[in-house]
Amino acid sequence: MRETLSSTNGVTWSDVAEPAAEELAAVVRAAQLSPLDAEFIAQEHHRPDLSSQSGYLMILVSVPAFDKQTRVTTSVPLYFIVQEHDLTTVHYQPLPALRRLWQDFTDNKERRDEYFAEGPLSLALHLIDALHAASLRKLDRLTKHVAIAEDAIFHGNERKMVEEISVLMRDVLDFRSIIRPQLSLFTKVPDHALLTAEARGHFARLHGQVHKLWEVLEGLLESTSELRDTNDSLLQHKENQLLRVLSYYSIITIPAWIFVTPFQPFAEDSTRVDSIFFWGVLSILVVLLAGIFWRFRGRGVL
Repeated sequence: MRETLSSTNGVTWSDVAEPAAEELAAVVRAAQLSPLDAEFIAQEHHRPDLSSQSGYLMILVSVPAFDKQTRVTTSVPLYFIVQEHDLTTVHYQPLPALRRLWQDFTDNKERRDEYFAEGPLSLALHLIDALHAASLRKLDRLTKHVAIAEDAIFHGNERKMVEEISVLMRDVLDFRSIIRPQLSLFTKVPDHALLTAEARGHFARLHGQVHKLWEVLEGLLESTSELRDTNDSLLQHKENQLLRVLSYYSIITIPAWIFVTPFQPFAEDSTRVDSIFFWGVLSILVVLLAGIFWRFRGRGVL
């Protein structure tokens, strides 16, 4: 599906979402992409890259997208094709963050004219900047989830937190795998006629943003790793306590059972005293065992 926004200075932004073959072919023809770039954009999965040709610039970035139902972060490739008066974005999966930017420009004409007036390249770099800011907000929320998990661990919820910490760790690792290939994407500024002095400064800003994302992710990886180790240690300590108590229980139970064996209530010559003694000792042992399991279940070990 293709949608287009225009400004008063003639700059247009066309967003092509989940394009069919015909739509993609139209994009390739309109931008006059080289055969190599046409093949590049036709494939959904690529590492982030920047292609500089005489009539256009093409930038591929990877945008983290979080699925709330599966709780999985995936990489969504987003292509920017920058020409003299036109910007075209192409993506094969929904991008809520990009859609919000589109809606913002649609609803606010003054804001649209302001950003479109700087030209298609500056607009593309602004969109990438905004997407990086959205990623930072996602990492802020992830940091809060780590803090909540840490608080839960020290309130006796170690077993419940095993799965939660695993999900947090997976989210951090997925995010890292998306950001890592982009660390050097904006390092080298291409020599192109579309590039203004302001755009060169924007490239440096984007390079700094990517490294800021990476630093936050490094901190989150360290935090979740330490959180997992702490949770495992606390859980192991409680499990060891349970095993120790069960060992004490067996030390008491085995001799007690041997002691009451002669008092079989089912023997032909058994007396009422035999039955009371046998069932009394057995009841005490069962109550002790139930009390042990009840106590450790309350502490989150079972």
